[in-house]
Amino acid sequence: MPLSLTTISTLKAYFNALAISHVDIDELTFGNDEVIKTTNRSVQQPRPLWVQPYESFSLEDNLDDNILIRKEITLTYLKVPASELFADVQTAKEECEIVMKQVIAKLLKDKRDIVFVTQVSNWKGKVDDYKIGATHYVGCELTMEIRDNSGLTYDAAKWQ
Repeated sequence: MPLSLTTISTLKAYFNALAISHVDIDELTFGNDEVIKTTNRSVQQPRPLWVQPYESFSLEDNLDDNILIRKEITLTYLKVPASELFADVQTAKEECEIVMKQVIAKLLKDKRDIVFVTQVSNWKGKVDDYKIGATHYVGCELTMEIRDNSGLTYDAAKWQ
């Protein structure tokens, strides 16, 4: 059955499977800034895929039972450069961008293959430097909107 990526548990499971299956991604880190900072102090791998799930969402209604839920998530592939030399940092940034393009290609393939039914749109990316704890990473960040039709139903048993 196709997945809906608009729940936290399904989103985490999908990206964990994606991270495990890519040769250049060491692990999935799932959560906000505090999660990655805490993980970095302990056992952060040198090439994580960091997924920041949505913190808010919007509902779009056409006065019917089919509500469109919009949520924004951020994926960041991080890598520790070989050194602080400009050439090494630039090379690492290019490698991060290549991996992120592969992640996008995988998302598009899975959407075509109906692995998930969620619509993915409004892609925005950037390549940047990240200082997490004492570690200098470079990374490619991708923000995207996920949208799902969700039929909201009234459950009389939940009301007194």
